[in-house]
Amino acid sequence: MKVILSMLFALLFAFSAAACAPEGESGSTLVKDWLDGLHSGNAARVEMEVSGEKIYAALADNAAAKEFADRLAKGETTLAFSDFAGAEKIAYPSPPFTLSDAEGCDPEIGDVTIYKPWGNIAIFYRDSSGYSSDLVYLGKIEGDGIGIFAAQSGDFTVTLRLAGD
Repeated sequence: MKVILSMLFALLFAFSAAACAPEGESGSTLVKDWLDGLHSGNAARVEMEVSGEKIYAALADNAAAKEFADRLAKGETTLAFSDFAGAEKIAYPSPPFTLSDAEGCDPEIGDVTIYKPWGNIAIFYRDSSGYSSDLVYLGKIEGDGIGIFAAQSGDFTVTLRLAGD
């Protein structure tokens, strides 16, 4: 019921925004800005299909995560992952991310990151060695999903898509 009421409110807002838009500004621009603001309050989620199981990651509120979500909004992608240093699973998306002004991080178990020098996605399943200015935080694996990543041996594929809540 809450979902239906939220959708009705969004439609009413869209029609009123279109009717009351200031001169030179379209109602659709106002609605898009409003929806962007609404979604920034609720973290976008990524669904990852690994060995037939679905796990989810909540994306951070930063430019790199937004770029990641924008890519996935265009369609799902499948990446080849492998183990790195017995602590993380990595994959190389194409094209590389734009990360010129991204901040570093100190990843924890379950964190999804990008390693700037190589352009790879790194999902940590063990503690990292601390803060790195070369790691950019994208988000966090939810629940027990990191156990599924940790259990993968050798090379494996993961299909990623935006989660449709």
